[in-house]
Amino acid sequence: IEPILQRFNAMTPAERGDASQLFRRAESLASSMGTQVLIEASRDKGGDVAGRLAAMNSAHDRAFWMCLEYPDIIDGARTLARIESLPKRMWESRQGLPVRQLEVTNNIKSELSRQIIEMFQPEQFRGEHCVVEHVRREGGIECFFAYPADYSDEREGYDLEGHFERTHWNPAFKIVFAYHSADGSLDIHAQGGASIRSRLAHIFASAVLGA
Repeated sequence: IEPILQRFNAMTPAERGDASQLFRRAESLASSMGTQVLIEASRDKGGDVAGRLAAMNSAHDRAFWMCLEYPDIIDGARTLARIESLPKRMWESRQGLPVRQLEVTNNIKSELSRQIIEMFQPEQFRGEHCVVEHVRREGGIECFFAYPADYSDEREGYDLEGHFERTHWNPAFKIVFAYHSADGSLDIHAQGGASIRSRLAHIFASAVLGA
């Protein structure tokens, strides 16, 4: 490994930052679950990808190969991995929503974002901003990820040039909706208890299903 380490140390700080980011992305998917979500996320890339991954000797081999060959699907795979790792106690299921085959548009995501902001801003004084992402999983499961802004915080650290700094930022907290289009059921992941998840279910039905 010595030649690799020497090459790494010879890089500029920016290059080392890029390489470290690649290592972290691969490490986050270097597991059995990571391989599963890599295969799922790459299903539109052709049937050979899953077979090549299965033939590799380790989860690290599979994760690094995907980062290099198909970097465009890594963010989607990491999102799916985060779904699988969410604590089960924070999930709640709802039955009886309208059964729909969704055509997810930017307007739908914007409306879901708007209603989530309106829910959290007046009462909890957070959620000023909210990005919504969508992933369609196998089996007709439509997953929506909402990232409302949390309370502001301060963090300390060093930039790539080694300068110490304190920065103010707004972390995001996570809300996940998993809508099963085959039977109209909805799984919700959110902190705050049953009452919060109940209100979020109504928001989802209104913003996404028009119900």
